[in-house]
Amino acid sequence: MPETDLSIVDLTDIQGIVAQASELFNLIDSDNAFGSITFPSILDRASSISQFVRSLAAGQKDTTGASFEEQLESAETILTALQSSLGGIVDLNKLADLLKGIDSANSKINIPIENAGFEDPAQEDFTFTVEPPPGWDVYDPNDIIPDVTTDDSSATGVFNPSLNNYPGGVPEGDNVGYSFLVDPVGSGEAGLSQTLDTLLAPNTRYTLSVAVGNPTGDDPVPGISFPGFSGYRVELLAGGQVLAVDDNSLHIPEGEFKTSKITYTSSATDMVIGQSLEIRLINLLQGPGIEVDFDDVQLTAKALPVGSKSSHNLSEEHGSLLNPLHPSSNLTLPLGAVDSSSLLG
Repeated sequence: MPETDLSIVDLTDIQGIVAQASELFNLIDSDNAFGSITFPSILDRASSISQFVRSLAAGQKDTTGASFEEQLESAETILTALQSSLGGIVDLNKLADLLKGIDSANSKINIPIENAGFEDPAQEDFTFTVEPPPGWDVYDPNDIIPDVTTDDSSATGVFNPSLNNYPGGVPEGDNVGYSFLVDPVGSGEAGLSQTLDTLLAPNTRYTLSVAVGNPTGDDPVPGISFPGFSGYRVELLAGGQVLAVDDNSLHIPEGEFKTSKITYTSSATDMVIGQSLEIRLINLLQGPGIEVDFDDVQLTAKALPVGSKSSHNLSEEHGSLLNPLHPSSNLTLPLGAVDSSSLLG
């Protein structure tokens, strides 16, 4: 392979080309990414270059049946030509470093949740447990769930519903978590909670999504059915303090699930920074129903740049990116006005 100083690409593996070079191609392809500067010759071929890189990512061989090494060498040649074409205006190596930083800052992290789909323990069709699912605790501030639960008492657990309960099936796997309350309406509320190992971080946007179900039809216990809906609440907490809540905002028809989604953006001055995050899934017992089901619990975190602006003018804030031979270039990268996913692929 010919030598190159193109540091935006790690040619030792295919992912190096895809993860770094594709960022640059998508940026070039995006509308008005470079403000008043245009690169007709680059724009004319950026799409085909991008397709070539993506085909490598998908593990496809080109029409000539070239070997993996030959494809890498071809990619290296194309990228070197691209650097040569743009190098008179922008230092692509420094631009790539900035792009990687932006990509890292805008990436979402999936926070681990134990037994998030309630598949543990496995259950036969139309059977259930009467103890909290592994990884989850009972949330029962009004003491309406007895210490010793039975098939027909108030309880929390795991349930493998039938198509009689959810004709369209459940969102994830076979099981759901449930809060089953047979006490009179208004007696209190109860459900499931989990304290996570993850601590609340500053300047971070958290998004919690939970599928909430309203079962219909019959209960596995003879003589019990699921008419009506008793209401739900989904909470995200840290250090015992409620950060965000969905208090029964969704209309959930019988026999269906709807996704509850709440967000919370922390600041550097939050009093509970460094405290453990917690999730609560609650049956409100406020209507003519006895059970609320939950499934597919997901929590993501997205770090936000401190003091970020709606846009960055690289010629003012990142002057070192510009080639000194072109100090008057007006290179503007819209980070806030345009969603970064459209720029970075």
